[in-house]
Amino acid sequence: MRTINTYCLIIVIVSAIIFCGGCATLPNVTEVINETAADQESPQILAAKGFLSPAQSKAVMERLKQQVNPTDILERETALMEAVSGTPLIKGNKVSLLVDGPATYAAMFKAVENAKDHINVETFIFEGDETGSKFADLLLQKQSEGVQVNIIYDSVGSLGTPGSFFDRLKDGGIHVVEFNPVNPAKFFWRRLLRWQPTHRDHRKILWDGAAFPMMCISMWFQVPTPA
Repeated sequence: MRTINTYCLIIVIVSAIIFCGGCATLPNVTEVINETAADQESPQILAAKGFLSPAQSKAVMERLKQQVNPTDILERETALMEAVSGTPLIKGNKVSLLVDGPATYAAMFKAVENAKDHINVETFIFEGDETGSKFADLLLQKQSEGVQVNIIYDSVGSLGTPGSFFDRLKDGGIHVVEFNPVNPAKFFWRRLLRWQPTHRDHRKILWDGAAFPMMCISMWFQVPTPA
């Protein structure tokens, strides 16, 4: 009985270490803002030809402030993004608001159809249902046209998708990577000790020369926003 209790205790301790290791926290926004304000007058902005001067960066931020009601949300957002990414702001971006699943999927399919050189897809869920199959067919078509397609999907998020679905993509020339496989046997034995089952890839990004945030690939996200 004592041996069994010892084994149970070891299992509990190891499990706690593994699951806690997969968790991470974002920085305290207020602290980051205060530190940023003390270190520099305006965020560092990177343009196509290099970094903008402090005066130019300040002018850009002032123009942005004039487009909204008085608030500190701009300072909070820029400070947080620089702290999380570890990189400066980049000038010349464009953002379009996609209000629901159908609008997002329409934009996703259009972006893939218009890709000329490469397509990089990163997603948590990639299901083999009707929506996933249509997206996979389009990716295979672009691959056949000479556009290199690369996919990273999460092992847990896509757990219900059969391996044959991804094998078909691989057979078509698409580079497919399973993020942090649930089955630790897929890891080289030296990496097994660093295996973190809660370390998941919740990113949903489509890259065809420009970053394009996307939704998980599943028919469940096709529901339109109620009128």
